[in-house]
Amino acid sequence: MKRIAPLIVAFVSVLTFACAPKKPVNVDELVKKAEFSDGEIVLPEVCLDSDDAEKANEELKKLYESWQQWRSEGINISSSYATALRNGILSLRVIEAFNDGIVDDSRYYTYMFNIESGRAISYGEFLELFGITQDHAEFYVMLAYAKAAFELGWDDESFLPYQTLRGSMSQTKSSFADSAESEVLSYFFDETGTPYVSVMFITPEGAQERAVPLFPSDDASTLLLGDWLLDAGDAVYRLSFEAGGRMTARVTDAEGLEIQSFSASYKARPEGTELVLEVTGEMGSFEARLSGTFVYQFIVLPGDGVPLAPGEYTYEEPERSITDYYEIY
Repeated sequence: MKRIAPLIVAFVSVLTFACAPKKPVNVDELVKKAEFSDGEIVLPEVCLDSDDAEKANEELKKLYESWQQWRSEGINISSSYATALRNGILSLRVIEAFNDGIVDDSRYYTYMFNIESGRAISYGEFLELFGITQDHAEFYVMLAYAKAAFELGWDDESFLPYQTLRGSMSQTKSSFADSAESEVLSYFFDETGTPYVSVMFITPEGAQERAVPLFPSDDASTLLLGDWLLDAGDAVYRLSFEAGGRMTARVTDAEGLEIQSFSASYKARPEGTELVLEVTGEMGSFEARLSGTFVYQFIVLPGDGVPLAPGEYTYEEPERSITDYYEIY
């Protein structure tokens, strides 16, 4: 059962899980350290009487045996595990640390059970426990990716010569969606009741597994960074979002002559799988609602008093050439 890898109101629903136990249960009664664990590889044993629990324990034993083999070949591997129990649902995650002298990485292996029946909880059931849809989960993954890219300074140059930042974001989103559909991914909740999924991020250093919390951040402005265009035929509308919360809106005619422009400060807050764009500047203050994937496009929805043309805006990839790559390296 190895798995590779809310809406504020929905997040509160963690307190109302179904299948609550009839009496208080100590998590130490449900999971103990496996006898075959050693000083570096520490793995759990699930103490539930069910076929699913037995299958998990068999897989953990095989995992230990394979890691022992890798260690004999000079690869450094260690592991630990963490548990969480909430309203009759047991969450168990194993964290593997891997270093072969070239790659220094970590992986997650997760298991989740109903402690009354011992039955494993599927990914779809996991989302239902927290009132999260698959669309919301994908949206939270995109928020996490954009935030990581901004904090770590990833840009198009970081991914040259074969990829771009937006292309890597799109690939991450697509890979996560495929993993979720086949339920071949890790998911868990921690001691605070926060739900997570483990996602393979496409980074400048390659694919890296990261735990992503499934709840919205306060600010989603990083999803909008860059230039976005709406070509209406007789006019072209351009929205340029910069780091630091500055936005410029320009309107040009079919020949490229500027008709109108204004600058403002902005912030974007998530609502469901949409963004509410809050703008303050020389045109006054207003809010605009945006929907879409936010990878290569978003849609400005019509709204009263919003001086932004409604319609689908497409991300404008910066022009690159192979000489850009050689200038950097």
